[in-house]
Amino acid sequence: MAEEQMGMALNPETATWVKEAFGAKPTADYTKHLEYYKGTQNAQLTTRLRRILGGSDKNFNANHCEAIVDALINRLEVLGFEAGAEGKEFSDWVNALWDDNRMDKAQVDTHRAAAIKGEAFIVVDWNGERPRLSLNQPELIAPRYSQEDPDVMEMAAKQWKMGDRELLTLYYPDRIEKWESRNATVWEQRLIEGEEWPIDWMLDGEPIGVPIAHFRNQMDLS
Repeated sequence: MAEEQMGMALNPETATWVKEAFGAKPTADYTKHLEYYKGTQNAQLTTRLRRILGGSDKNFNANHCEAIVDALINRLEVLGFEAGAEGKEFSDWVNALWDDNRMDKAQVDTHRAAAIKGEAFIVVDWNGERPRLSLNQPELIAPRYSQEDPDVMEMAAKQWKMGDRELLTLYYPDRIEKWESRNATVWEQRLIEGEEWPIDWMLDGEPIGVPIAHFRNQMDLS
């Protein structure tokens, strides 16, 4: 995929991928699964059950979905990180990062989102002092994996709406690009005062990697 140049619009190949990737998102399924978890299941009563319940015309739901999902996520808990005596400095840093980002709660929310919707994403950025981890719902993130190695995320996109603008952030292993559009078709650079464009995502001359962790129930076999 060709790199975008400073002062140029997003190249058509990337724009097409973004449109197709988000167009393929099963957003209706996300909504339906969340409604089921909340107990809004639109279960229709039979005539016999309506008589038993006193002729009620209201829907009747026995919400077993929430209990099943919660039983699963209650078993998924990261308690901390250990790297042995030689790695104590590193494990202390990781544990402090975990605590600073309130991942004790965020991990529960992440596992719940993945269990309900089938996937969830943690996005990593830099706040000027330390890494910041944030949960993103799957409606907002589209990853692209290598066809040669399906475990390698080549890039990812985050798209959302703010006012009359569509905002887009592209995450590459070596850089982060920010774009904006009025129609989600023609994308222009989104320049933020005091922030370089693109954001350099290198360490000691090497790409840090796509800063997104993908939590998914199973690999997409389509």
